[in-house]
Amino acid sequence: MTAVEDKLQDEAEETLQKLKEAGLPVWMLTGDKVETACCVAMSCGLVSKGHKLFKITAETDLVRIDQLLDKFS
Repeated sequence: MTAVEDKLQDEAEETLQKLKEAGLPVWMLTGDKVETACCVAMSCGLVSKGHKLFKITAETDLVRIDQLLDKFS
């Protein structure tokens, strides 16, 4: 078994926390594998257990994307 850990930038978690405290919406956009992106999002404090994660792909219906964005506007 082999494991690779993505190294976060220094103060990534603190910076994201300050942005959220300031009321700014924070989104994660990645071209990485879904599993890796979820692990990175959790390790930097962007999401925690209980948050809903949405996977938007090239096949995702554009109407559904608009509805999703409306929920967070």
